[in-house]
Amino acid sequence: MINNKKNISIKSIIIKNEYTLSPIDKKIIRILTKNINNSQYKNNYNFTYPSQIYSLQFILAHILFIIKYSATWRTLGIHIYNNIYKHYIKLNKINLFKDTYIELLQKYLIKTKNKTLRSLYTDTTFIVNKKGIDNKARNKYMKNKNCNKVSIITDNKFIPIDIQKTSNLQDCSFSLAKLFKHKFK
Repeated sequence: MINNKKNISIKSIIIKNEYTLSPIDKKIIRILTKNINNSQYKNNYNFTYPSQIYSLQFILAHILFIIKYSATWRTLGIHIYNNIYKHYIKLNKINLFKDTYIELLQKYLIKTKNKTLRSLYTDTTFIVNKKGIDNKARNKYMKNKNCNKVSIITDNKFIPIDIQKTSNLQDCSFSLAKLFKHKFK
């Protein structure tokens, strides 16, 4: 891993010497940066604090890598993962990633003029919940184990429109009213 410091551009970020940012990743980082600069944390990432080591683009690139590939935080390296994780928690508290996703989804639906919503696909899976306490319920199909159910609804281009996390609801109970609980403007 390259230990990049202050003045780094998006073009030169390489994670774990094997992953280079794609053009879409760079656009997402620019949108996230714009949303951070409009939030309460706009002064936290402009190197006014002497303890700041990494640039905002560097932090967001590593967070995007973790989210995109479902990697563990420790894959970033022993010296960096704790720092990046703390930034992720801080940015997640202001719902930065959720708001950015909704903003990008609105742009996508406006650009495609709802042609992609002619057919919706759903994929559900049960995740065994061994030690967790959130949204767990017994599943009769998995030897009465405590499980969480994750359902993903996508359009015909397989872009996720909605993600539902429940205990043990059936697929038919996911209605379009739940899908469009966010009011798109």
